Amino acid sequence: ARGDATAMVTLGRRYYGGVGVEMNAATAANWWKKAAETGDSNGMMYYGWIHLYDFGVPRDFDAARHWLEKSAAAGNASATSQLAMLYAYGVGVRVDYGLARMLWEKAATGGSSEAMSYLGWMHSVGRGVGQDYGVAREWYQKAADAGRASAMIILGQFYDYGCGVAEDHDEARRWYEKAKAGAKDDSRFTKLVEHNLALLDQPAQHRARVATARGLGCGAAPPAYNQMPASSQTPSSNQAPSSDQTPPLP
Repeated sequence: ARGDATAMVTLGRRYYGGVGVEMNAATAANWWKKAAETGDSNGMMYYGWIHLYDFGVPRDFDAARHWLEKSAAAGNASATSQLAMLYAYGVGVRVDYGLARMLWEKAATGGSSEAMSYLGWMHSVGRGVGQDYGVAREWYQKAADAGRASAMIILGQFYDYGCGVAEDHDEARRWYEKAKAGAKDDSRFTKLVEHNLALLDQPAQHRARVATARGLGCGAAPPAYNQMPASSQTPSSNQAPSSDQTPPLP
């Protein structure tokens, strides 16, 4: 039953995050597997996603792609975005920026703020498309308006560094503050935001940082900052997402 599958997915999330129960990724994966086997798109998405990590289940890129494809075919925008990442980073498949872009556009249409952010990234660095800070900023704006904190900090950087817009440190600060509020208890993210805010108040260091950032390219860091390989390098085949901490849920 639909309600049973939804409860299974919820239980999986609770065990994964240790919410009201002892954290146990293997138990979380088992609940998501049960939900996936009922055909629930969220169950399939989570069960596919967790196979990208050696965490709770053995890492298995084929299984990840299988379940993400099934979930995406059922119309799950989050799974579609996760599937796009596999092709953008060559995780278990050959890198295919064209297919990644198509999948992210489909996911963005379905409301995925993650996909909106990655479309911004593609246009920022010219992956699979021509580099265009104006189009990049539009996508980041959409993601930020949808409440995605990582998009807010990148949007702040666009105003901070003057990428495709006039430098506006007040606007940059506004977006950094919004990102900090949106990051909630994610210490990794809040430290990054606080660093950017601190540099705004140190003119000499700030100018040096802006020059370096412009040389690297605005928005060069991928939106899922704690999940994917550094975007300044061409991802190698079968390169997996990694994290020093528990991988954050999609």
